[in-house]
Parts: sequence; C-alpha cells; structure tokens
Amino acid sequence: MRIMGVVAEYNPFHNGHVYQIDHAKKDLIADGVIVVMSGNFVQRGEPAILDKYTRARLAIANGADLVLEMPVTASTASAEVFAETGVSTLLSTGVVTDLMFGCEDEDPELFRKVGYFFLEEPMGFKTSLNKYLKEGIPFAKARADAIVENWETPDEREKLKIFLAAPNNILGIAYTRALLARDMSVQLHPIHRHGVSHDDSTFSANFASASLLRRILFQDDSMESTRSFFNDHDKSHSINGESISMFIPENEVPVINTACGKNTLICADDISLLLHQALLYHSDLSDYMDCNEDISKRILNERNEFVSFTQFADLLKTKNINHSRIRRVLTHLVLGLHHDDLTRLRTEHFAPYIRVLGFSEGGRALLTEIKEKSTAPIIVSPQEAAKNEQWNNNKNRLLERDVYAADLYRALLTQRLGEALPTEYTRKFV
Repeated sequence: MRIMGVVAEYNPFHNGHVYQIDHAKKDLIADGVIVVMSGNFVQRGEPAILDKYTRARLAIANGADLVLEMPVTASTASAEVFAETGVSTLLSTGVVTDLMFGCEDEDPELFRKVGYFFLEEPMGFKTSLNKYLKEGIPFAKARADAIVENWETPDEREKLKIFLAAPNNILGIAYTRALLARDMSVQLHPIHRHGVSHDDSTFSANFASASLLRRILFQDDSMESTRSFFNDHDKSHSINGESISMFIPENEVPVINTACGKNTLICADDISLLLHQALLYHSDLSDYMDCNEDISKRILNERNEFVSFTQFADLLKTKNINHSRIRRVLTHLVLGLHHDDLTRLRTEHFAPYIRVLGFSEGGRALLTEIKEKSTAPIIVSPQEAAKNEQWNNNKNRLLERDVYAADLYRALLTQRLGEALPTEYTRKFV
C-alpha cells in the first residue's frame, strides 16, 4: 500500500489543498492520505481562524483519510521544529510510505542535496553563517548566503539562490532534512504550489493562498465586514470583484458563511487582552520558547506602548529580529510555553503521541493498522492518555499544553457565542 503523509495547517483549507490531496490519490495512486495538522494555534504565531475540529472535518470531507493533531509546542515553534515534528509523527504511525509537500520548486534531487547539506553542516558553512550574522544580516538570508557560498558545485549557485529565496522551499528542505535523518526509504514528492505562491497577494484562476484569504477575511479589522463575503449580490468584500467562495471547496462555503454570521472567525488580535495581562506580570521572558534575553528586554521595555497583538508585534520587529519569531514569542507567552517544553518534545524524538482529530472510513482501517505498527501511543481523548503503558511525564506535560491551548481557544469562542462549548475531555473526534 502507498500511504501519503502531509504536514499542514489548513488555515483556511482551500482549493490548493484539494488539488494536493487529489494529486496524491489520482496521480500518485495513494491508497490513503494521513495529515498531521496544526491545532488551534499555528506556526506564524497566532490562533487559527477556525478551530481544529472544523478544519479536520473539511480536510476529511475533501479526501483526507486521517487527520492527526500536531502538539501545540511544535505547531507554534520554528519551521525546523514544525517540520521535525510533522515528519516524526507521520513516521511514528508505521504506515506512511511517501511524503508530499507544496513548494515553489519540484526538483526532489535538489531538495535531497540541500537536505544532506543541512545534516552535515560543513565547517565553512558555520563560519560563513556567523560572519553574516555579525554583519547584522537577518538569519534566513544569512543562512541562505552561507549555503550558496559553501556549495560545492559553483555552476548551481545561481539556481540555489533562487531556490533558497522561496519560503515553501525552505519548509520543504526542513521536511526533507527530517526525513533523511530518520527514514530514507520514504519517497519524497515535492509538489509545485498550484496557481499561486506562499503569501502571494494575487490569485490565479480559482487558486489563492491561505495568507491572501486571511487578509481578505479580516481586511477591515471588523467581523462585520466578513458577513456578506459569500453573498453573490455583494462583491464589496472580494478579490478584484470575485467572491472568495471560488477559492475554497464548495462544502466549505457554508462553514465560513456560518462563522462569519456568528462572528467566530478568530484572528491574532483576539488574544490581545490575554497577552496584555501576561505582559503586566513578568520581569523576565527569556525562559519562554523562541525568546532570549535581548528579545525579553525589548518586549518589556516597550510593553507600556501595547495596544493590540498585531500593533505590538509590529512595534517590536527590527532588522535583526524576524517578525514571525516575535509573534511566536508573544503567542508562547499567552500559552505558557517554555524552553523546557521544547526540551520535552526533543526528548520524545518529536513524536510524543499520535493524537487523532478525525478519520474517514478508509482512515478507520488505517488506524487499525497503525495500532499494530506505531512507535508512539495513540490517543483520541486526553482521558485515555494515562491508560497507555507508553505514557510518561514528558508526554503528560506536552498534552497538558495542548489541552490548555484548546481551552483558551474555546474561551474565545464561548465569549463570541455566549454559550458553553465541549471541552477536550468531552469533544468527540470527527
């Protein structure tokens, strides 16, 4: 059997994701697709616009067979940790034979060569990287320049510059590196992003990036502005006059429409009050994930200028501090994620457990096979976790962080809806 593994956020799920799943099943003849998906908080350092169960349901309704939740410690971490955890979780199932990811370049050999380069990290690379960082060059560019400078084939350096400048290629390299370090028998399938690139501000045919869709959904910083997005007679909130319903699968339109009507699309500024409160009661933030002493000082020195999450993140960014990293630090402060949580994840080899969010009928059969072959405990509810003989304190702490993140997200929705919602202990998988 060919079982395709995918690491995703689906924030929101769109036609590009449908294309990827269809490609896996129709063109690559996959017998099943397993997705490791971010939960209620995502890698760019903010809440997901829809809750994890809704996004899992949409994925399954559009062809995915099994959706697993990535621990929040990883889903809000750096690209490397995000990729390591996604790949490790897929491999821990014991059934994944192939790995597929969207990217700007489809050359699997180049991904492998750069992946091996990262695994080996030759001394010349480290020297060049430190040199560029001391010059004040941002880390991502410094690393790319250091790779190009130390690439063993001069004729490939120009091509490599373009390759390393593409954001999804960088994430694809991280997936490849993680895969090469663990299981070289799994087949790699880089798939060109169909229609548009990551963070593209335009659209192509019926494809638009998740970043663009989020910007359109929140373009007026008012939930009122989203309520008529899918009204065929109102094109005021659209992309060049085209309703954004054309960029998502048909079965998602009523889901988003309902969320707009009930005011339950969630954005970064919805955790502003939680962040502001956390900032008031700390004298040192350096123990939080992605933070260090310099970033801690900068945050605390500026905290009296706080207005909102996005305003504060914009205020804190500098030439040498990546904006996404600042957002992650602020999110980690809200979620209570510390460096020792990341240490626990590493100790568990980035795959502490297999947390099931939902499955299709085909996924049900896959779960039966995974129960026989998995190297990590399978849980469908936190209540079941302690019953597993593979359970330990690291897993318990990481799951506690997941539950806390879910509780915060549930609190945001409860405030909007004015009604109690199921907890992680009573919520059923999809």
